[in-house]
Order: sequence, then structure tokens, then C-alpha cells
Amino acid sequence: MDLEDHQHDNLFYVLDKANSKQMSILKEEFNVKLGKTLEEKRDQIIHYVMSDTVNFNFFTRWLSQVYLNLNNTIYIFEPEHKSLFKKYNYKYVSAILNDILCPVYEIHANSIIDIQVIDYQYINLNNQMIISLAAPSLVMDNSKENPTTFKDVYFGYIIIDYNKEHITLSLYPQPHVYSINNIETSNRDLDKVANNFINFFKKNIWAFNSTPPEWIVFAMSDIVDEYFNHNNPLIDKKLDEFKENHITGILDILEEAEKSIDESNKLRLSYAIGNAFESELIEIYKTQPNKSKFEIFLHEADKGIVSFKANSKGKPLTYADSRNVVKMMMESSYISSLGITYSEDEHNYPYKITKLSTCFCLKRATTAYTPKEIVDNVLYNLNEYKTRKETENDSSTDQESR
Repeated sequence: MDLEDHQHDNLFYVLDKANSKQMSILKEEFNVKLGKTLEEKRDQIIHYVMSDTVNFNFFTRWLSQVYLNLNNTIYIFEPEHKSLFKKYNYKYVSAILNDILCPVYEIHANSIIDIQVIDYQYINLNNQMIISLAAPSLVMDNSKENPTTFKDVYFGYIIIDYNKEHITLSLYPQPHVYSINNIETSNRDLDKVANNFINFFKKNIWAFNSTPPEWIVFAMSDIVDEYFNHNNPLIDKKLDEFKENHITGILDILEEAEKSIDESNKLRLSYAIGNAFESELIEIYKTQPNKSKFEIFLHEADKGIVSFKANSKGKPLTYADSRNVVKMMMESSYISSLGITYSEDEHNYPYKITKLSTCFCLKRATTAYTPKEIVDNVLYNLNEYKTRKETENDSSTDQESR
């Protein structure tokens, strides 16, 4: 009741962006009933806020995070100096944010001219800090013969994860968006917009240099190996026996047939023969269920100016049809991007992973509702590959020192 009319209008403007799933958060938190249509639900929410059934501070935070569970383009930055996470703790960052905070009820498409911090929240359970940002945008109106643009407000989120010691930028691949903070977008490509948001964060909140995430390339390779691993110990045993007892003899026969075969030829032949024999063993003894955390639907690899792609358009790559092709791609080139699917509670969440120069990113092909907890789980499982790689490197260093 203390708000002015224009502030009411601003709240209603953002409320109009909330979908049914976002509204269900209020329904569950305050155990209230909502109407059937979106309009009825919005009216009910306003009624509950006015009657203090829904806490106003909770309401404004919920509005500030209206697109948090739709943000299907994720950029993960790893500051070079991990000690900064101790310096820039929750209290330190909160003090900075308080000085530049612009509440969501002060935000409107006709008045916002630059990126604004509209809310922040520390989640003790996850040791994470969510910073909600708003920026001016232009959206295409295709309902007319001559499409025009209209002003809108775009919401993005930066999450500081003090456990994983990385900073995540979460963006919404909004349909029909033409520009965000005066940066034009194309086919919902948000890479330039991401740079703009993270630069705002560095300039106004926390300056840091990013470590190139080389580990994600190894992680993608490990995911592929796991996914296409036959997981059958009998095949491993027979393959080892074959290599130990028969490869040399086969190479001798080939050398007898072709005198020009040298040592480099032998290495390639040995590898090819082993792969061929393994493929036949798999055909005979079959694969066993693997323990891979992700399924794979896309594998892109680069070799100079040549690109290779295996793509099943969101569906898992089949073992029989794809294994040999993907294996050859991995032998001759580096993975440039990988399509993975994470599954939980019978729901599938496909993401395309790509390594960029200062970060790596996860992009979904759709704008489907994706709870933040799912993104956290995907990043947690990816981080396990990083931990594994660091452990391997530490073990190698220890052995060398001895």
C-alpha cells in the first residue's frame, strides 16, 4: 500500500511475464489456491499480496527471478585466483550490491536504460548467491505485416557458487528478442550479450580474470568414452589376450605380404586390427548397461578447417550405429562441442556443451521450463570430471617427484 501508482504498474508489468509453473512456486510456498487461467492466477496473487497472505518481500524476490527457471543458456566462468571467493564472500558482495540495488518495482521497459541489479539472495544450503539483473531490450512484434519492435525488460542471473568456486551467468533465449542492452541477437545467440553481462559484473561487483576451462575438453572426451564403453569385462579379457598373443603374428604376416611396411605402418595397423577385433567381440558378447551420467545426442569435432558431426537431433546416439564413427572422430580431431542429456524423475534435459576462450557454456535447444536445481545437478556432475582430472594430475606429479 506504500507504493505509488507507477510502482504498482511496474509490478503488474513483470507479473504478466510469469507462467503457470513459476506461479506454482507461490502456490506451494504459501499453500494458496490459484485460478485456472493465467489472468485469474495473477488476480489471485495480487489479492494474496494485498492481504499479506503472500509476503511482499518474498513476492518481489519471486518476481525478480521470474525467468530463472527458463534460463537455458548457461555460461560458467572460473576466476583465476580462487582466494577471491574468500574475499568476495556473501557479506562483502552484499554491501556492494546494496549501493547499486534498484528494486524490481522501479523497473519498467519505458524507463530502464542500462543493466540494473534488482535483487540478490544467498542460499545457505547450496552456499550460492543469486544476483538478479534487468536490462533494456527490444522484441520483434511479428503480428503485423511489417514487423516492428517494442521495448521490453530482459532478466538475467549471475550465480556465485562458493563451493564449486565458479561464477555462472544464466540467460533466457527469449523468442523474438531483437536486442538486449543495445546488443543485437541472432537466432537467440547470446554470446555477445553474455560478455556484456559479465563485464557489468566485473566492473561493478567483482573484477576477475577467467581461467580457460581446458578441463571441459577432457571431460567431454571422458563422457564419450563412458557412454560408448561396452562395460563387458569378458570383452576386455579376450581383447587383452588377443593383443598379447596374436597381434605380432598378424603384423608379421602383413609384413611378409608387403615388404614396404615400416614401424609407423605397424602402429596404425595394430591399432586398426585391435579396434576391428573389439567391434566383433562386442557384436558377439554384447554390451553391459553402463553407468554414464549422461546420454549423448551430438558430437562435433574439428580438424583444422574440416568439421565432423554426429547428430541424432536430441535423441541418444545409438551404440551400434554411432560408436565406430564417433571413435574415428575422436582419434583424428578434438571435440569442439558435445550434446548431452541429463535425466531426472523421468524427464530429459538436453544441453550442448561448448568450450569458449574464457568460459564454457551449456545451451538447450528449447525454452522449456528447467528448474534451477536441474542446472545445479548438471554442473555438479560435470564438475566431478574436473575433480577426477585434477586427482589424476596430482597423482602423476607425485609419481614424477618420487
